[in-house]
Amino acid sequence: MVLFFNLFDRRRMILYFRMYIKQAVIKGFRSYLGQIATKVNCVGHLKL
Repeated sequence: MVLFFNLFDRRRMILYFRMYIKQAVIKGFRSYLGQIATKVNCVGHLKL
């Protein structure tokens, strides 16, 4: 039982870790896109 619980716990930890990494990547990607968008907007305003 203890071994089974340990395996289950490990699997759950891996799942949480994957979710955490995915959220971190999405956050970083969004902030990166936001920076690019602001840069493009600044350039567009400068051109106008």
